[in-house]
Amino acid sequence: MATAASYGTDAHEATDTEQVAEMLRAGVDDRERPTLINVRTNKAKKVAPRLT
Repeated sequence: MATAASYGTDAHEATDTEQVAEMLRAGVDDRERPTLINVRTNKAKKVAPRLT
């Protein structure tokens, strides 16, 4: 996060889907500077893709 800030990029860490959506909206609305959104993920088991 500090590296992003040193380049003039806003950096945020999202811990849930609500935060991701909120930060994404804010990042799109702010055209003055780039935005980095760090999202932690969990390793998923390999599963066959679903076609819906």
